[in-house]
Amino acid sequence: TRNVVIYGNVVADQQAYSRPRSSVYRSSGNNQHSNKPTTPYSQKRIYVIEKGGKICFSAYPLLQCLGSSSPQGYVEKQVEFVCLQPSTVTQHWQELINEGVNPDFSQKKPFQTFTIQVPKSCQP
Repeated sequence: TRNVVIYGNVVADQQAYSRPRSSVYRSSGNNQHSNKPTTPYSQKRIYVIEKGGKICFSAYPLLQCLGSSSPQGYVEKQVEFVCLQPSTVTQHWQELINEGVNPDFSQKKPFQTFTIQVPKSCQP
C-alpha cells in the first residue's frame, strides 16, 4: 500500500479572521465588505461551488447559516474564487471545510470572480 501525504496551506479560524481583507467582499453598487459578526446561528466559512466541471473555493470566508437556522434576506456579492480540477486534494479541502476548518485560499491564484448570494443574517 502507498501512503499519500497532502500538504495544505491551512490556518486556524482565528488567524483567518484576523487578516486584513480589503476589497474582498465587493457588494453590488459599493466597495464595502461585510464584517458582520457571527452569531450562534451563523459562521464565516469558505464557500464551495462547482463551475464548468471545476470545484471553486471562495478566497475568503463568508457568512453561512448553521444547522436549521434560516437566512434573513440575501445580498449579492462579487466574490473571488479559486477554481481547480476535481482531485484528491480538492476532496480533502472540501472535507476540511465540512468539518468547520477554513483553508487559506487567499494566496492561491488565479482568482475568478462570481456573483453569489450571501445571507445578510441568520435566525433560528
